[in-house]
Amino acid sequence: MKRIFHEGQGQADSAQRLLESRGLAGRSRFEVSLLPEYGQLEAQLAARPYNLDDLEAIGRSYAAQISSFAEEANRLVRQKEEAERQAQLAMMRERQRREQARKRMSSGPPSSGGFGGGRSSGGSSWGGGGRSSGGSSWGGGKSGRSSGGSKW
Repeated sequence: MKRIFHEGQGQADSAQRLLESRGLAGRSRFEVSLLPEYGQLEAQLAARPYNLDDLEAIGRSYAAQISSFAEEANRLVRQKEEAERQAQLAMMRERQRREQARKRMSSGPPSSGGFGGGRSSGGSSWGGGGRSSGGSSWGGGKSGRSSGGSKW
């Protein structure tokens, strides 16, 4: 029984320290001596003769209460760590988004080889959209392709 008391107190203290180290401890501490099972175990141990079945059942209940506290402490720590990870990811994404927006703004408008939106592989394009592979294009871009000469 002393082992149950000692191990229970150690497990509760460890869980309490974990909560405190992560800033999750409330104002009140988890006190094993405030558990009803703790008082029942003390009363059973003070009374003779011992009822071993009762002692064993109360000891199991005492250990289960402490294990439940420790599991909840671990769950809270994992939950906080996950929330912190998510916040860091969101900050990184926002930083990357701002960085990309800044790069887009500083690089100016995208260039397509001239003043218009056409595709040119030689000569110059001043118009809106025709595709030229030689000569020059000054027109409005409706004529499709021309392969040499010039389009006026």
